[in-house]
Amino acid sequence: MRRLAFAVALPLLGSACGSNEAGVASNSGGVSSGGGTGASGGIAGGSGGSDTGGAGGSSCSTPPPGTYAAKVLGQALAQGNLRASVLLWDPPSERYVVLFGSVNASGGFRTRAMTVRWNGSTLEAGPELELADPALPTTDSLEREIVRSEGDNPRILALLEDTRQTGDAAREVMGQFLKLGSGGEITEDGPSFSITQLPGQHEFTPSGAWDSGAKAFFVSWSDDREEKTTPDGRRVFGRTVKADGTVGPEVRLGGSSLWQVGAVTAGSGGKGRFLVAWGDYELTPQLDSGYRARVVDGAGQPIGGPIELARYGDHVYDPAAVAWQPCKQAWFVVWMREEKIFGSWIDFDGQVLGNGLLLADPSEGAGAPRLAWSASTQTFALSFHAWKTEDAFVQLLDAEGKRLGSPHDINAGTPTLGTFWHPIAARPDQPALLLLPSINFTQITGSLFLAQ
Repeated sequence: MRRLAFAVALPLLGSACGSNEAGVASNSGGVSSGGGTGASGGIAGGSGGSDTGGAGGSSCSTPPPGTYAAKVLGQALAQGNLRASVLLWDPPSERYVVLFGSVNASGGFRTRAMTVRWNGSTLEAGPELELADPALPTTDSLEREIVRSEGDNPRILALLEDTRQTGDAAREVMGQFLKLGSGGEITEDGPSFSITQLPGQHEFTPSGAWDSGAKAFFVSWSDDREEKTTPDGRRVFGRTVKADGTVGPEVRLGGSSLWQVGAVTAGSGGKGRFLVAWGDYELTPQLDSGYRARVVDGAGQPIGGPIELARYGDHVYDPAAVAWQPCKQAWFVVWMREEKIFGSWIDFDGQVLGNGLLLADPSEGAGAPRLAWSASTQTFALSFHAWKTEDAFVQLLDAEGKRLGSPHDINAGTPTLGTFWHPIAARPDQPALLLLPSINFTQITGSLFLAQ
């Protein structure tokens, strides 16, 4: 039998960890092609943040014992032929904003948007909107991300990997601003616009983040412009996007390594910098796969060179995930190696302060991590799927990245085909975690965990 509660160490609200910006971390990435069997029992407690084992010198307070309970587990929110989902928390509307892929009547994939609200007893899904630009009709929309600015007039930006009917059959990274009505309905806020502005090439897996110190989003992606001259020369690029849609100069981030994919981006809690992390490989002197990252300033320019996080020879790598930890003034990057999840700390100046911290090693194997920092509880929530079975889990981590007990199943039952995406969002003002597993390619479900 699955138990729906797990003990963790939770701090009091309004404690020493100050910033709520980037309290919700959303990470794009590839398909989660498996799951894990349900965790037996729950997540038993653990100590809170400490000043050892991580980036050092934490201002996070040691939390008292507490309990997270699954208020909803596996509630169906959308059904059909569905693909990658992402989400964020929108404070003014008190709703989660969700993007996901869906096959439409003509057989092509489109991006759809909806809101999700907790009404105290169940999750309520708002009306769905297909993102469509009559001037540039979409033939396929395959990957997506959603980010939100801060300030007096916050804006929600959807990032889309689309193929448009423009005579150019290449995938292109597009931006589309969205706005929410008082009842949770979503509408498009102006026309879509090109992020990359280089026709005739394929562009993949957009990711983005807002930082109020930079007064801009930073958007990263991979594209194949250099594959014409370099086999497997897919490289990571990025640029700033202002809240009015103005794009900054494009920058090349990934150096000379090959097949740079799965780039993910996080801001710095208002300090004016970003971190982009990705997977890649080298061929000389021998095949060597792994993860790298790079710090970018508020103008969208790299600070220093690529940062090496993990190199481990010939092995498949999943997209990484990253979140800013404001107590430590550092980024926490999580990544997969040999069916285990590890973490690395990178400080504001790009120094690796802690590397190879083991975060998840279930017997079923673990991959495709997603990560959120909860400002209200001073904990991380790490979701991942297992490789040998069909389920997925959430693992709580303290402010240093140390595991708090065992992982907990995020599905009500074991899927027949698999758990393919499992994005996670943490409300910065309340101890609430929402996960949206994509089950069997046929439905998106909601699992809500609240602290008791």
